[in-house]
Formats: sequence, C-alpha cells, structure tokens
Amino acid sequence: MKISKIAAASALLLFSFLLSSLCYSEPVKLRYIFSPGDELYYVMEADGTGALTSGIIAKEGEPERKQDINMTMKLRMGFETKVGDVDQGGAATLTTRLSEYRLSQDGKDIIDFKSDDERNVTNETNSALIELYKNPITMKVTPLGGVINVSGIDRLSKTVPQMDIAGLIKQTQQKFPEKAVDVGDTWDENIDFSWDNNSGKKKNTVAAKYEFMGYETVKDLRCARIHVKGEGDLSDVFNSIPSEIPGSVMDTKSLFVRYEGDIYFAPAEGVLTAFDFTMNQDVAAVITIKQGADSLKLNMSLNMALSGVYELK
Repeated sequence: MKISKIAAASALLLFSFLLSSLCYSEPVKLRYIFSPGDELYYVMEADGTGALTSGIIAKEGEPERKQDINMTMKLRMGFETKVGDVDQGGAATLTTRLSEYRLSQDGKDIIDFKSDDERNVTNETNSALIELYKNPITMKVTPLGGVINVSGIDRLSKTVPQMDIAGLIKQTQQKFPEKAVDVGDTWDENIDFSWDNNSGKKKNTVAAKYEFMGYETVKDLRCARIHVKGEGDLSDVFNSIPSEIPGSVMDTKSLFVRYEGDIYFAPAEGVLTAFDFTMNQDVAAVITIKQGADSLKLNMSLNMALSGVYELK
C-alpha cells in the first residue's frame, strides 16, 4: 500500500511539473528588452541536401539525356549585434555585422570566411562578405520587433537594384503581437518578395502562422516556445529574374518554399535564445540556349532541404 501511495504521489508530482511547463499564470507580452552597450552573438549552423535532375535535348527530335546529381552541404554563419542608443519607448539602434561564413559542399569548403582574416578573399562573393563585415547593417528596432529604418545596405542594394533589400530586412525581423498572448494563441505574419524590372514589378508572398506552444528552459532561461510554419509560391518573382547564362532564355520557372520550426524567446529577459528550423525549396526551370541555327534545351528540377539552428552564444 505504501508503494502504491508513493507511486501515486510521484505521478501527481510529475503531472504538476508537466502542467506547469505548459501553463503560465497569465498571458504574457512578448517584448525585446534592449540595454545600451549590450552585445549579442548568434550562430546559425545547418546541414542540407540537394537533388538535381537535369535533362538535355541537344537537337529537336533527339531523345533527352538525363542526369541525376545528389549533394550534401554544411553552412555556418555568425552575426554580432551591438545595442546603441535606446529611446524612451524602448526602441534601440542595433548594429549587426557578419563575422563568419563557412559553406562546404560534399565535404569540400567553398567559402571559409572569418571577419578577422581577409587572406582568403579570392572572388566577388568573398569580397561582398568582406564588405558586409566592414560596413555593418544598422537598424532601429522597436520592442515588438518592428524595424523603423535601415542603413548600411548601399552595396547590397546596388548589387540587386531590382529588389527592395530594406523592405525585405524590415519584414524578416522577428516580430511579436501587440497584445499579451497565452498558450494556444495563434497569429499570422506575411513576408512579401518583389522584383522590379522593365516589365513591371512582380510580387509573391510567403504566409506564416505562429502558435504559442508553452514554456521550455533554454540556456538556463524560461523561454516561450513558438511554433512557426510558412510556405509560399515565389514563381512570379522567379520568372521575372533574367537568365545569367549568355545566349539563353528561361521559358518557365517555378520556386516553392516551405519552412517550419520553433522559436525560443525569454520574456523576462526580452531576448531571442534560439530558432530550430527546417526549410525546403523546390525549383524547376526550362532553359533554351541558342547555338547558331540550333538550340540546346535544358530541363532542370532541384529540391533543396536545410535543417539547423540559429542560437544565442
């Protein structure tokens, strides 16, 4: 009898503990808390796979020659953020720079860059990374995560003048609802992608849904776990981007994006601690390359899958 009572008491204690991890005494307001002089360092590490299927038709009427290529990749990016002035409403000036970028494919390093070592700068891609280090991005961000203004993106904007880089940064900054939220509450957020060229502006939207799942301890902090799931068809924008292959025309293109993950945010400290995520991209294109009187047609489809974590160090 004593054993059964102890077991029952243990079960009740375990149930109480689990219940406390899911419930909060009252709804909570999710707000960033900025303090002048604070420095935050985030690292994103991800593993990915890719499956490329291509078919080449050298001449009209000839059979298609197909080829399948599978690849693996690893990505690591580091970001340093310094908090500057904070106004009376809690909005802060944040300066963020890229401190490291490491990309490998099939076990071979493609880019291995650290901001304090410029010796491996060999091409335009690496040069652009150096510029992102030398010229960090500055944003004024509200406690809700809204971006009031962005500066330091001149080089990026000149590289891709058809895209609203500042607008994209403003939309992708993690934002929270104005009202207090409780476990089980949901809210929506959209990210618009646009491309403006001679044929006019094309716009597509990635729609995301957030749900407050409960509380977990991450890095010794009591964090709200917020599940996010988003997807979007970016084909209109993709189709408006011209081909970079000389003498080629892309007849049809499609791009579909899906992502899902869990955001961990510590309300008492007002800091994002981690974001676990998975992302999938499906790309398809038909490329016609003119070669004198003949033309070569390439049918291509690519699936990219990426999973990783973005976390506070």
